[in-house]
Amino acid sequence: MLYIKNGRLYTLSFSFELPGDMCFVSDPSVVSPDTVIVETYDGRFQIDIGAAEFEKTPYAEVAQILAYDENEHIGNIFPVERNGMNGYASYYRNSGWSYEYYEERLGYPMNSEGQNGFVLAITHEVENDEQRDQIKAFMKRDNIKRMIESIRYEPEVCARVMEQIE
Repeated sequence: MLYIKNGRLYTLSFSFELPGDMCFVSDPSVVSPDTVIVETYDGRFQIDIGAAEFEKTPYAEVAQILAYDENEHIGNIFPVERNGMNGYASYYRNSGWSYEYYEERLGYPMNSEGQNGFVLAITHEVENDEQRDQIKAFMKRDNIKRMIESIRYEPEVCARVMEQIE
C-alpha cells in the first residue's frame, strides 16, 4: 500500500518527498505494487522508486542488471547509503546509446509484505549525441536532488501513518 501525506509518499518501510514538476505514470502495465513511476513532462527522464523482494544481495542485484548483453557500463558499481539503507548503484547505457540508466538497490530488514529492498532507477531517453551523459546532471536538479535526499528507511513512522488511515 502507498499513502501520501504532506507531500511525502509512505510505504510499509520507507518514505520520500514527492518530486515537483513531474508527472505520475499511471499505465498499469508498467507500474507494479509498491512502486511509483514519475517522469518529466517531455517523457525523456523517468524515475522508478519503490519496494522490492531481493533474492540476492544489493550488489548482486546491480551486477545482474549490468550483466545483460545489451547493457554497457558507464562506471563501476559503487556503495550507496540512504538513511539506514545500504546498497549499491551503477550508471550504464544500452548498446545503441538510445537510453542511459542509473540503478540503485538498497537492502533493509524484511517487512511484513516480504519486501527487503529498495529500488531507485532513473532512465534517460537519448535522441541525439548532444543529449548523452545527462543522468548525473538530472540527479542534481533541485526537485530530484531533494527527492533523493528525502528517502528514509523508517518502518515505525510508516506504521504510524498507515494506522491513521485504518
